[in-house]
Amino acid sequence: MGPKILFIGTTCPFGDISGAGVRTLNVLRLLERVGKVTAVFATGREWTSEQMERTLDAFDVPVVSRYQDAPIGSLVERYQKIFDPDY
Repeated sequence: MGPKILFIGTTCPFGDISGAGVRTLNVLRLLERVGKVTAVFATGREWTSEQMERTLDAFDVPVVSRYQDAPIGSLVERYQKIFDPDY
């Protein structure tokens, strides 16, 4: 038995056909060849019940957390968020 691996992702591995979803699925499958993978997802998008079911069936996923986006209003706020550690 190999090492225990914690994978933290933001994209559903069985979502729409997108680069991020395909990459997530392939990385998880490759990591399973190395050791026991536990995947945790924090996502800003709603997953369908089918996406959730397929993900839970395929991988050890104890947590899928959904967060709300906090949009940045202006260019000044964007730079402040990037460069000001106290923002």
